[in-house]
Amino acid sequence: MKKTTLLLFLTLFSSVAFCQMTDYVSGLSFPTQMTADGSTIYVNGFEKIYSIDTTNPSATGTEIYTSPSDFYIYKTQVLGNFLFILVENYIASTDTTLGSRILKLNLTNLGAGAQIIVTTTQFISSFTLSGSTIYYCAETATGPNPDVFLNDLYSFDATQTIPTPVLAYSDLDTEEITDMAVYNNILYMSSYLQKVFSLNLSSSSSPLVEFITNLSVKGIFISTIGEVYLANGSIVKKIPVTNTSNGTQEIGQNTVYEDENNGMTYFANFRDVLLIGNKVYGTLANQGKVVRFTDTTLGTNEFTDATKLMVYPNPASNYFIISETDKHGTVELINTTGQIVFQKEFSSNQQIEVNVPSGIYFAKIKIGDTEEVRKLIIR
Repeated sequence: MKKTTLLLFLTLFSSVAFCQMTDYVSGLSFPTQMTADGSTIYVNGFEKIYSIDTTNPSATGTEIYTSPSDFYIYKTQVLGNFLFILVENYIASTDTTLGSRILKLNLTNLGAGAQIIVTTTQFISSFTLSGSTIYYCAETATGPNPDVFLNDLYSFDATQTIPTPVLAYSDLDTEEITDMAVYNNILYMSSYLQKVFSLNLSSSSSPLVEFITNLSVKGIFISTIGEVYLANGSIVKKIPVTNTSNGTQEIGQNTVYEDENNGMTYFANFRDVLLIGNKVYGTLANQGKVVRFTDTTLGTNEFTDATKLMVYPNPASNYFIISETDKHGTVELINTTGQIVFQKEFSSNQQIEVNVPSGIYFAKIKIGDTEEVRKLIIR
């Protein structure tokens, strides 16, 4: 497939003390990218997509989709009941890329199969969801050599049955994009140039900015509090979106599983990373595993006893209730672009009135020095 499977990051690190990494789910087919919907993780390889229920003490990967021949899965994103799937149409026998597609899979009706909603002869290296808008990077060759190209950034409304992509930015000199994420209306893109770029989506004339340099990053994830998690070789690092002057902070490392390239053995690299609560999940493709460790920098009291705290009704309309706590606290609603749109003090079982646009939100609940996050849908 194009270039993605050919480039290998061989990054060596000095010894650093981290919390222990543990196996979480095994037996997956070359797991690479992940996306989270509340407590559910969707993880894809090039041919299969699995769902993982992180509330299950004996979590396993449940196969929910298999790609047809000559189509290879790059990434997924979830909005409501739909999983959006980015695939490349690649003919292995002739080493030919025919373009890319974006599919839509109804998670409540898997038997119906995936619907094609976008097709292009360009290679789409990655995509991401911001609110109900999908952004994707498509490569445009600048000459006869297809490996010399610039990126065009397109967007479309993911709620439309058959959307019409619109060119948002053209000629982005980023090399191939490995992953994308949006926070507070700023798009972050990791690249094979060993850089993470940022682009302010609020203006069509925004310049491309180098957010981080000299860092080989395969996957990125941005938490609701604005911390960028980076899959950097065999180490997971993070850095706040508001301050890069102090550099990245190393929070976990694979020191168990190894890969080999041309006779050289090295610790296997993470392909992607995401955070649920204070648990960090990473994919190890050749090992067929999702592994897990704790981000101890978030504090040992955060997200404990998570199954007891409930937010209901969900979906909600003009109010919701936080139950199973006998203490007072503060709740914030954060939209999918990272903006705090609502904040209120509450007590247990109090009816919390809310007036925000319909959509998907994260309810950040703070009680003393503890903090939990719940997904909340407002209709």
